Amino acid sequence: MSTKERISAVIDSRVRPNYNTTAAGNFVWNFDKGATRITEIMIDYISIPYTYYAINSTNNQIVINSQTITVTPGNYTATSLIPVLITAIDGVIGGTTTITYSTTTYKFTITHSAAITIQSETTSGLRLATLLGYRVTTGAGTTHTSDSVANLAGPPYLLLEIPYFAKAKQHKTMYADDTMRNVIQTIPVNAEPGGEITFSRILPIRLNYKFSIASTDNITIKLYDDRFNVIDLNGENWSIHLTFITE
Repeated sequence: MSTKERISAVIDSRVRPNYNTTAAGNFVWNFDKGATRITEIMIDYISIPYTYYAINSTNNQIVINSQTITVTPGNYTATSLIPVLITAIDGVIGGTTTITYSTTTYKFTITHSAAITIQSETTSGLRLATLLGYRVTTGAGTTHTSDSVANLAGPPYLLLEIPYFAKAKQHKTMYADDTMRNVIQTIPVNAEPGGEITFSRILPIRLNYKFSIASTDNITIKLYDDRFNVIDLNGENWSIHLTFITE
């Protein structure tokens, strides 16, 4: 009967190669030594600082009256977003805007001094409308309450993609399509902005065959949001603590 051995390994974006020219959410890693006969991978611990912005360059624009309105990236509450959004709207389309937010319905109401049309993400391709709850393009009017609740909380989970490990993974992550084929773990967001997202996996990732890693192997590590945008940690770093089980 073969004897199982456990090899600890750490991936830390703080010491990634080419630190100054790569992003913490998308980099290539090389271990200092190799390992052979790996049959299982344990994710012992993942630590990610919640320093990314819920409103960022991928979702900070909305189209009103066929004009693109841009909000400065950041983490906002409904209250802190309102003046920023008012300034952005009035600066582009002119007139006077008033915005309120209901803590009962979780919906925004945008009122303007002239008739406006707010385009949905489906129509414009820009995501801020969805975050604000405007999932359907409005007709022309001076007052528009969002048809859905707003969500400024950011992604409910993050995606860890390591194609080098995923190629040997026994069961691929199932999804609506094959987008998640190289994802080895979904990570629930269990912290508030400024806090630390942590995760530990109870069961090992089982591999289809005895797997080997060489020190010369380039291992691409990517951290995505729920829309497959690479997470920008704004200069901070994160780490993964693994155990390779060999036999």
